[in-house]
Amino acid sequence: MTDSHPHPTGAPDQAAPAAPEAAGKPPRRKFNITVYEAWCKRCGICVAFCPAGALRAHETTQQVLTNQAKCTGCRQCEWRCPDFAIVIRPAGQKPAAPAAPAGKAEGKE
Repeated sequence: MTDSHPHPTGAPDQAAPAAPEAAGKPPRRKFNITVYEAWCKRCGICVAFCPAGALRAHETTQQVLTNQAKCTGCRQCEWRCPDFAIVIRPAGQKPAAPAAPAGKAEGKE
């Protein structure tokens, strides 16, 4: 027999959601964010497109500041950067040595 009376708060009795590890889900992967400051022109595109809020611009210098704990590894920042100044890699994997962007190699600035 079920009780047809609502819960006093109007919400059904439910347990708090379990942590991902407790629910049998693997822990969230971690990622490293590398910003090549010499290439970054501080346009803010990476900051604008980061859905996780892992990137922000410094208030005065506009330097890209990172919060790697928030990074989901979606790489939206990396794909949209017009200067190839940002690289996302799984934690523990180092990015390959970058090649010089077009126009910046061998004195072609």
